[in-house]
Amino acid sequence: MKPITRYCISHAEPMLPPYWFDDAIALGEYEEESPLHISRLHNFWHKNRSLSFGAAGSYALPRALEQLPPEYQLVGICSYRKAILRRPLGRPSESYPTMREMERHEAEPLDASEMSPTGEHEFLLAQPRHFPTGLFHQYALVHELVDLLDYTSLAINNGILDKAAAADFVREQVIIPGGCELGIYPRQWLTGTLSALSTLGKTFLETYGSRIRGYNIYQIRAVGFLSERLGSFLLMRELKRRYPQGAPPEVFGHMTCIIEDGRTYAASTTNT
Repeated sequence: MKPITRYCISHAEPMLPPYWFDDAIALGEYEEESPLHISRLHNFWHKNRSLSFGAAGSYALPRALEQLPPEYQLVGICSYRKAILRRPLGRPSESYPTMREMERHEAEPLDASEMSPTGEHEFLLAQPRHFPTGLFHQYALVHELVDLLDYTSLAINNGILDKAAAADFVREQVIIPGGCELGIYPRQWLTGTLSALSTLGKTFLETYGSRIRGYNIYQIRAVGFLSERLGSFLLMRELKRRYPQGAPPEVFGHMTCIIEDGRTYAASTTNT
């Protein structure tokens, strides 16, 4: 397997066992003196973390990768309490389909191979979620549809999508949770993709930030919801390029959330 380094994007001491990652992209008041604190990596996302939450760390990651020795060809991303594991450990989440939950004490003895790709594969990704009516209808059901429309338009203007790809994007029926911000990825592809999403997210907030600031505590994370979906679309396009006959099942693991004392996952109350 190619050399890999793992980053945990977190606003506080991670709930993940410390050997699950090598370095932390620190947010907010967490490890403010670290050279990988977001204020040193990308000041725009440091200042706008109240709108981007954990996604800010993803957008800053390409700058952290500039400091990484070239032999590390694979990059892992986990968060305060989420990671992708090879096996379906723990229990199915009741609040988020395809995700599993595991008590912190259950996670401690796991071997690091659980967080690594299989064989020579360069990806370890979450199980896909299926939306038969397509992304457009799913987003309209749970978020503010105007954001998806404006974000897609900006993606066209920024050259990330052409008009045909944009039409495919909003019709897409499959989403890989976490997109390109949770899992294991080839470094070169990840750097280019996250850099593009960072630029797009910055333009989106500079243009529509006043609208986003008026949203509730959940919907205010719009830029993160949007980049997860576009990141997923770009990721699936890369998988189709690499695997024309279909991605092998080995590249898909299981999104796993660490919990304590039976307190289950609630998306509207977690910071990252």
